[in-house]
Amino acid sequence: MNTEEFLNELKKDTSIKIQQSLDAIYEVCMEQQERGINDYSISTIAKLGFNRGVPKAQSIRNKTGEKYRALIQCFADIASKKPKLRKPSQSENEWIDE
Repeated sequence: MNTEEFLNELKKDTSIKIQQSLDAIYEVCMEQQERGINDYSISTIAKLGFNRGVPKAQSIRNKTGEKYRALIQCFADIASKKPKLRKPSQSENEWIDE
């Protein structure tokens, strides 16, 4: 399941306010992903989305912020699965030549 499908699942049977907050969190997380930044901490997402309708960090951490945390965690899980790019070495003993 990709992040957009997960967002739509979370939005089912929720109020308009929660749906708007989920959309705002999704936008911030997508921007982080596009920038290649793997910082999906609650405080970072809350700071970046401050003027866009993202709830404050404490609200996300509360029991009522369970859906918000799940969406952020989805992005964090995807980011942790991406392999780190490594410069291929020309030879196994290249470091000796240096």
